[in-house]
Amino acid sequence: MEVGSVRQAHRLTVLAKNILDSAVATIAFAAYNEWNPNSLTYGKDGYSLYHLVTLHSAFCATSVTITSGSMAERTHMLAYLGHAAVMAGIMYPTVATSVWGQEGILHSQFHERFHRGFRFHDFAGGGVVHLVGGCAALAE
Repeated sequence: MEVGSVRQAHRLTVLAKNILDSAVATIAFAAYNEWNPNSLTYGKDGYSLYHLVTLHSAFCATSVTITSGSMAERTHMLAYLGHAAVMAGIMYPTVATSVWGQEGILHSQFHERFHRGFRFHDFAGGGVVHLVGGCAALAE
């Protein structure tokens, strides 16, 4: 969809950017989880649950690709990949841990804010993915 909205000269760049930002996002998210164990991808025994790392890195990569459409034909490839690394290594894990984990900076905003027992319900990760991706795209 994004390729159809850019000039023909930039189509290959957009395709390459989408592949590279998914790779950078996956590496940055995995590095974040290695250096900062959290309840999002670690079990109660302290070991990393690799199926959760894979699931959340796919969500993270999707969130990062949402921003690529807002920056098509406007940013240099290396600057965009730097943005993708920051978004995947800092922004997405902060919100995702707050929503789905047991801790996080924004945890109190998503759990028991209005009354006891209140929890944020997300359908298939779409809320967090589009919240982070959309806010980052609007900020661009």
